[in-house]
Amino acid sequence: PVNAKKMRVKHCTENLRATPNGMFRHVTPKEKLMLDYVEKFRLQFVELYPKRRPLLLFPPNECLVPKFVCTTIRPIQLAYTE
Repeated sequence: PVNAKKMRVKHCTENLRATPNGMFRHVTPKEKLMLDYVEKFRLQFVELYPKRRPLLLFPPNECLVPKFVCTTIRPIQLAYTE
């Protein structure tokens, strides 16, 4: 059986890599600066919490270019007390 999702991902990935320019294939100077800041944060985090799992901060995109994943974690209070 052919996996349709794998075929779509492969097709999209090949088309993105074939594109001569675009945000997927390049890192802008501002992105590079931000990635440097994020890497410094990651190094500090690893130093302070060596036993924790590594953070997923800038994984490679479809074109294997590192891109920052912006996240926000906010504490919430659950409705139940269990």
